[in-house]
Amino acid sequence: MFFGGLNSDFYCLPVAKRESNRISLIKAATSGNECFFLGTDSAPHLREWKAFCGCAGIFNSSVALSSYLEVFEEENALEKFEKFASINGPKFHNLPLNNEYITMIRDPYEVEEFVDIFDENKKIGAIKPFHAGQTLNWRIRR
Repeated sequence: MFFGGLNSDFYCLPVAKRESNRISLIKAATSGNECFFLGTDSAPHLREWKAFCGCAGIFNSSVALSSYLEVFEEENALEKFEKFASINGPKFHNLPLNNEYITMIRDPYEVEEFVDIFDENKKIGAIKPFHAGQTLNWRIRR
């Protein structure tokens, strides 16, 4: 978030103010405790707005599962990921579990630097995805 100055592409609000806060969030998410579950708050902003106002918000929907899996793998908690991603949330909200599945595979890929945005076949701008230019190790098996 602060590498080379404040990078508005890689932070959202509220900001975890201390490293100890970030570590606590990771420990909670990967604990297996049913009260913690995946949530994304993908907030893409066109490049012109990011540059103009430094809007908080990240575009993470395209890499969310891969990004979370990176953390679960680092914490040696891959066996807890399905509950975190797919089961704990619906149980908390008394909703039925989804009966469709995806399979994630460990297959490194580089996240694109920008995603072009179109309106009626006309490019209106671009957004920068979370982890842009980085290599993530997990992807959806197609």
